[in-house]
Amino acid sequence: MIQLPNECYYAIFNNIRHDYKSLFSCALVNRHWCKAIIPILWSKPDLKDIRLIRIFLLTLNVNEQALLIPFKINLPSHSKLLFEYTNYVTSINSYLHDGVRFWLASEGCEMRELNKIPFEFENAVESTLITMLLRTSKNPKSLYLNEIIFNQLIYETLYKNTTVTSIYLCKIRDDFKSKAIDALVKILYKKSTLTSLYLGSNKLESGEIKIILEVLHKNTVNSLNLNGNRIFDGEGGKLLSKFLCKNTTLTSLNLGKALADALCKNSTLTSLNLENNYLKSEGGKALADALCKNSTLTSLNLFNNKIGSEGGKALADALCKNSALTSLILGLNNLGLEGEKASADALCKNSTLTSLNLYYNKIGPEGGKALADALCKNSTLKDWNLNYNKLGSEGGKAFANALCKNTTLTFLNLGLNNLGSEGGKALADALGKNSTLKVLILHADALRCNTSLTLLDLRSNKLGFGGGYAMVDTLCKNAIIKNLDLRDNHIRGVEAIIDAIYKKIMPTSLDLTWSGLRLEEVKILEDALCKFTKITSLDLTWNKLGCERGKLIADVLSKNSTLTHLNLENNYIRSEGGKALADALCKNSTLTSLNLSYNKIGPEGGKAFADSLCKNSTLAHLNLENNYIRTEGGKALADALCKNSTLTSLNLSYNKIGSEGGKALADALCTNNSTLINLNLRSNYLGLRGGYAIIDALCKNATLKDLDIHDNNLRGVETIVDAFCKKITLTSLDLSSNGLGPEEGKILADALCKITTLTSLNLTWNNLGPEGGKALADALCKNSTLTSLNLNYNNLGLEGGKALANALCKNSTLISLNLARNKLGQEGGKALADAIIDAFCKNTTLKNLDLRDNVLGGGCTLLEAFCKNTMLKNLNIDGDDALLNSTYKNVMLTSLNFRSNVLASDDGKILANSLYKNTTLTSLNLYDNYLGSEEGKILVNALYKIIMLTSLNLYSNYLGSEGGKVLADALCKNCIEGGKAIADALCKNSTLISLSLRHNNLGSEGGKAIANALCKNSTLIFLNLGYNSLESEEGKALANALCENFTLLSLNLRHNNLGSEGGKAFADALCKNSTLTSLNLNYNNLGLEGGKALANALCKNSTLTSLNLARNKLGHEGGKALADANSKNTTLTSLNLGLNNLESEGGNALADALYKNTTLTSLNLYDNNLGSEGGKAIADVLCKNSILKELDLSWNDLGSEGGKTLADALCKNSTLTYLNIESNSFGSEEGKALADALCKNSTLKNLNFKYKQYWFLN
Repeated sequence: MIQLPNECYYAIFNNIRHDYKSLFSCALVNRHWCKAIIPILWSKPDLKDIRLIRIFLLTLNVNEQALLIPFKINLPSHSKLLFEYTNYVTSINSYLHDGVRFWLASEGCEMRELNKIPFEFENAVESTLITMLLRTSKNPKSLYLNEIIFNQLIYETLYKNTTVTSIYLCKIRDDFKSKAIDALVKILYKKSTLTSLYLGSNKLESGEIKIILEVLHKNTVNSLNLNGNRIFDGEGGKLLSKFLCKNTTLTSLNLGKALADALCKNSTLTSLNLENNYLKSEGGKALADALCKNSTLTSLNLFNNKIGSEGGKALADALCKNSALTSLILGLNNLGLEGEKASADALCKNSTLTSLNLYYNKIGPEGGKALADALCKNSTLKDWNLNYNKLGSEGGKAFANALCKNTTLTFLNLGLNNLGSEGGKALADALGKNSTLKVLILHADALRCNTSLTLLDLRSNKLGFGGGYAMVDTLCKNAIIKNLDLRDNHIRGVEAIIDAIYKKIMPTSLDLTWSGLRLEEVKILEDALCKFTKITSLDLTWNKLGCERGKLIADVLSKNSTLTHLNLENNYIRSEGGKALADALCKNSTLTSLNLSYNKIGPEGGKAFADSLCKNSTLAHLNLENNYIRTEGGKALADALCKNSTLTSLNLSYNKIGSEGGKALADALCTNNSTLINLNLRSNYLGLRGGYAIIDALCKNATLKDLDIHDNNLRGVETIVDAFCKKITLTSLDLSSNGLGPEEGKILADALCKITTLTSLNLTWNNLGPEGGKALADALCKNSTLTSLNLNYNNLGLEGGKALANALCKNSTLISLNLARNKLGQEGGKALADAIIDAFCKNTTLKNLDLRDNVLGGGCTLLEAFCKNTMLKNLNIDGDDALLNSTYKNVMLTSLNFRSNVLASDDGKILANSLYKNTTLTSLNLYDNYLGSEEGKILVNALYKIIMLTSLNLYSNYLGSEGGKVLADALCKNCIEGGKAIADALCKNSTLISLSLRHNNLGSEGGKAIANALCKNSTLIFLNLGYNSLESEEGKALANALCENFTLLSLNLRHNNLGSEGGKAFADALCKNSTLTSLNLNYNNLGLEGGKALANALCKNSTLTSLNLARNKLGHEGGKALADANSKNTTLTSLNLGLNNLESEGGNALADALYKNTTLTSLNLYDNNLGSEGGKAIADVLCKNSILKELDLSWNDLGSEGGKTLADALCKNSTLTYLNIESNSFGSEEGKALADALCKNSTLKNLNFKYKQYWFLN
């Protein structure tokens, strides 16, 4: 091959820089190509990818690694990288934050759930990586900084940098704002390369804006974003207007409202972003007037400004006159039918607009028709977003007709419009005639249908048979579709899909999950796959194929020569189907991955697969989880592993292979197998002998990297220890719940003195006792690598606790220690306290300590230790006077949990006094402490000084009205000096997102104060006001607050007696609020009138997904009203109507509604006196409804007829996973019928029947 200069290679490959797959393939051709391609691939990498995060972490220098040591981060350890990849990174965007979180959740720390990873962990990793990237990158251009990672180190690095041209700095917290502005100003004075500055969502005030604008007069920045800063409450608007009139470099500005006058005078601005500024009608009209005079603006973003129909009409009129604007965003403005009709008229006259966004404007079918008609006449529009506008089938048909005539539109988003089967058919027909449309979105995940598309995702579009058939038939004309997803559309007619395949749609991936394929359809699919040679991946999960249809798929495998991935999870193919598939594997030469989990293939199926593994030479991944292969199947598979040379991953969890099967697998691991890397044997009853054998095999096997033997009652720690002493790479060991006693504890302790790699050890629930505790304490004095030790529930007692406390004086690596529930005891509290004192005074590494449920006592002596320790950040402990008082002297504590400690009045005062001086706490839990009004007032006053608090739980403390007022005042002072009442409090608080005030007897005054605060607060997301004696007036106040609040997602008002008037007020609020997703009004005496009002609101609301109306005396009339609402509502997924005396009439009405409803997945009707008639109606609908997953019919006196009808329904239903039919007067016959139904039903997981709960793991 002729070698070209590297510059030529770079120029060539740069032309395909967006085709990562092709670039990667080219990089593998030779080293010259690789050197040219790597800088392109890494210039703007996908920072969400955890593989990249691993590489970044490998690039950290010693100083940067040291920053992560205190957080017990599991840094990757690999050989030196082939390239210095970070040298080529030019963009550090917001996705780095996501990538760090995903990496931490998957492998970086012990927490395996994203919402449980502490902020400080994310902060530490992210800020360290940004520092490293700024240090190593040769040409960084763009940098994103969010509120979490703002620190001095990054700014110092940035101050020295000479290449960054764009800075994104948003969501700076109030306590950092002043410092951030100062640092930014210094950077702006120095940096002559900066051209773009984003300062959105920082709540900057006019004074801060003035400082920034002054320095911008001397800077060359040409793009400025000040969106979401609420700067027009003071002089900010005037300052910006003056600046804009004089500025000669700025070409793009994103900010707030009231700049109409400036727009009339400015002659350089081309782009204006006013997103999230609540301009409302008047602001919209002012801007519309400015647009009539302005001649330079080409792009305008007015997203989420509530300009309404009047503002919409004014802007529409402006479009008729303006001749410069090409892009307009009007999403989330509640334009309504009138506003959209005006927009439609404007589109007929305007000749410059090419892009228009009308997302979520409640247009409806009529508005859709008007806009579609305009599309027939408009000849400039290319990009149009109409997502989430309830266009319906009529609107869909109108747009389909318009597409047949329009010749300019290239992008159209009609997602989430409930187009239905008729709309689907019409659009399918239109696609066959339209020759310009490039992208058509019919789903929230960007569905594309045209002649250049390679992926088509039509999931969950309610296309039905007709719409699906029509859409697929249209696709027959497409020549390059690669991936086709038709999940959850009830298409059934697979003939259409297959016909399309025959006509060369050429898909390589086909997903038919949850398609309910019948025997004849599987036969058609089998015939197609045997002949068609393009598909490489097929997913048939949850199709209830059964044995016969499983055999047909096996026949496919025998003949097909392209399939590499096959997923048959949850198809109940059983033994015979398993044998057929195993036999097919002997003949197939392409399949590399097979998932057969939850198929009950049994021992015979297991043996058949073992035989196939001896002959197959391509399969690398096999999942046989939960197949009941037992000991026989386990032994057979073990024998196969000795002969197989390709399998790298095998999942045999939940198969009851027992100790003998375990021993056989162990023998395979240590004799012949040299390819297996991942083996999952979780919950297989291996026992002592099986566990002993498996662990012994680890000493001899050189390839296995991932072994899961959780929940196997291993006991035999001697072998585990022996293996791990030899297995020098082990860093984390979990032996929880394995029945280990004091002797095993001593053996493990001895091992810890020898092992030099282990950093994390979990021994929860093992009954090590005092002797085991003392042995581990001795080991901690010698071990120098362990950073995390969990001894929760081990019955360590006083002696074990003292020994571990003494060990902390000598240990210098342990960061986290859990000693909860160990009976450390009050009896010897003083002695233990003395030991802890000594440990706290000398230990300088421990940051997390859990001493819950140990009844410690000895608080006065513990106080001394706690005050002297400066490292502890998280303390979980029983309440104690002296310990409470010590919190102010500890300057590192960030999390404090005093849940359910029944703090006495003096305790509350002591805690309050300590909190006055604490400045680091971010999370405080005082759940269930009965503080009372007086102590509550004293305590919440302490919050004045805690400027970092983000989570506060005061559930069940009986604060009362006065306590509620003081709490509000405290929350105000939590972020600013001075304080007003609750109206100012939550409004000015900029950190708190979750607040629980349940069981606090707030009463009328407290409730109204909270409501007033909600009107102005912009951070609170979750609010719990349950059990607070709130009545109709407070309900009205809170409902009014919902009309103005735009951040609250969840509101709990359980048990508050709001009455019918309060219910009506909330109904009115639901018609106007567009953010609330969860509302709990359980036990509020709403009555029939309140119920009807809420039912009417559900017909109009489009955001609420969960509604609890249990115990509200709705009656059968209220039930019928809500049933009618559910026939029309398209967003609600969970509804609780328990204890409302709906009777058979209400039950029948709800059953009728379920025939029509397409979103409800959970329905609770417990104790409603439905009777046999209502039960039969609900049962009948279960035969046809394919959406509902959870249903509670307990205590409804369904009787014999209702029980039999339910049994029949269960034989036919294929979606229900949870059913509660407790206490319904069923007899033996109904029991037999239900038992027979369970044998046929393959989806039900949980059945609650006659006081007993049965689980079915299918």
